[in-house]
Amino acid sequence: MSILKVTLNKKTTRKLDEGYPWVFKTEVDNKILATATPGQIAEFYDMTGERVLATGFVNPLSTIFGRVLASGKQAITSAWIIERLKASLQLRADFFTVPYYRLVHAESDGLPGLIIDRFDHVFVMQVNTAGMNHYQEKIVEVLLKHFGAKTVILKNDSPVRKKEGLEIITETRGEPISENELVTVQEGGCLFELDVIKGQKSGWFYDQRANRTFVSHLTKNKTVLDGFCYLGGFGIQAMQHGAKSVVFIDSSEEAIKLTQKNYALNKLDSTKAEFINEKVFQSLSAFQQPESNRKFEVVCLDPPAFIKAKLDIGSGLRGYEKLAKMAAPLVEKAGIMVFSSCSHHAHTEELMKHIYLGIKKAGREARLVKVSGADWDHPIHPVLKESEYLKCLIFQFID
Repeated sequence: MSILKVTLNKKTTRKLDEGYPWVFKTEVDNKILATATPGQIAEFYDMTGERVLATGFVNPLSTIFGRVLASGKQAITSAWIIERLKASLQLRADFFTVPYYRLVHAESDGLPGLIIDRFDHVFVMQVNTAGMNHYQEKIVEVLLKHFGAKTVILKNDSPVRKKEGLEIITETRGEPISENELVTVQEGGCLFELDVIKGQKSGWFYDQRANRTFVSHLTKNKTVLDGFCYLGGFGIQAMQHGAKSVVFIDSSEEAIKLTQKNYALNKLDSTKAEFINEKVFQSLSAFQQPESNRKFEVVCLDPPAFIKAKLDIGSGLRGYEKLAKMAAPLVEKAGIMVFSSCSHHAHTEELMKHIYLGIKKAGREARLVKVSGADWDHPIHPVLKESEYLKCLIFQFID
């Protein structure tokens, strides 16, 4: 396949010179769009058509037409892609002593559209761009031969693949995994079993690792609520670090069953845990009723993204505000509320403002004591705000 020459306007030239890794379809001449093929390698030129700004993939089917792989002129080969993989592995080796981490984090690791999570010898891989899809089998081969993988799950089920003209499919390479087989992850001195095939995303959310560890050290001898608990990451680590009791809530029956299984797996006191399978908003409302009047010293809320697109920003921020308003009455005096958002459209300042407004509307007062994001294995692209998606805000109540 030939290399496509893409000449950019002055504004887009400046963006790429500053390191921005995307070129939008609206920034490209229609004649170029008509000749481009999904996944084709392209060289992006400045407005004079003489200087190569960057080399990357293009896809005329996608709103994001171009994705930068390297600055300037670069031969993109399988060997070049593998070198990027090796660099990603080295970064993780510098920070983690056990093989449980996100190995590749898309644009932030210079491999746009590629996500790989590692669970020891099981690797879960998502390929979300047509360009990276051309290298899928080579990447799998290298993971199996040189990266310690025995099984690679190609969990290509993200809706974004449709926008790239790719099919939705989940496949296994290497040693097979049965439909209901669980994989174990180690974190914070605890063990968690998860379903890499049917679970959310890759089956586990490594991005919250550091936040779960930090919060666990705040919970000794305290009552804890783990809302939107998924597999119990916050609550189980809290119990492991001496929490008095934990209430787990999730609307997914399968998630609650696995949370119970993980709680038992860690040999924790069954009399100190309560597992509730219902919507968190419903539980928060019930806990405030006079006959219940439940309160907790640490409340953890890790909801799914309320804002999936720019059009959802207003309603999503109001949703976070409502959640904070409903949770605030349940926090004991001088208690802690841990509030997370994985909506990249929700900027930290706006999220902070609406959570605090929700707390105020509940008649409470709190101070923000910590703001954090994703752990080391989720690096941030310096000029791509979308890569800085996770926000974890920790409030201490002062009334």
